[in-house]
Amino acid sequence: MGTPCPWCRHRQEARMVEVSLTPVEMLVAAYVAGMRRVGAIKEGKGEAYGYRKGDPWDLNIRGAMGELAFAKGMNVYWPMRVGDYGEGPPDFPPDVEIKTLGKHYYDLAIRPNSHDDRAYVLVTGIASPFRIHGWIWGSEKEEFGVKTDFGNGRPGMYRIAQAKLHSLDRLEI
Repeated sequence: MGTPCPWCRHRQEARMVEVSLTPVEMLVAAYVAGMRRVGAIKEGKGEAYGYRKGDPWDLNIRGAMGELAFAKGMNVYWPMRVGDYGEGPPDFPPDVEIKTLGKHYYDLAIRPNSHDDRAYVLVTGIASPFRIHGWIWGSEKEEFGVKTDFGNGRPGMYRIAQAKLHSLDRLEI
């Protein structure tokens, strides 16, 4: 595995952002997630990438809350996209994808077929507070990541340690 690029500060010095959502913000995110889930059911879409554990409603809500936490923490507009089911434009223009995981100590996970030209941001938390840890380009997944199935039998993904993520200060949105 490589080391973070020279223009990024060492991880201990990097700015991690903690964000709390208000009850109204949580409800808005849950509503958007519900619209996404119902649309996916209507279109006959299953869970992405062979995921069979957990409640898909919960995962959709957590993902939408992570997107909203990112928008709030980075002071950008949240597009609240509904209807493309992961096949369309990035979560935030021009090229930012949010990956929300439940535990603050979890590392970023990126699929092998991820877009090389998109930035993948790790957000952790279940309700509030959320933490925005850092990001990498999809093209860097093999350099900074380790391929694993996380012990759950799913197709392999790249696990990128939080220490390998670029500083949020370098993310252009």
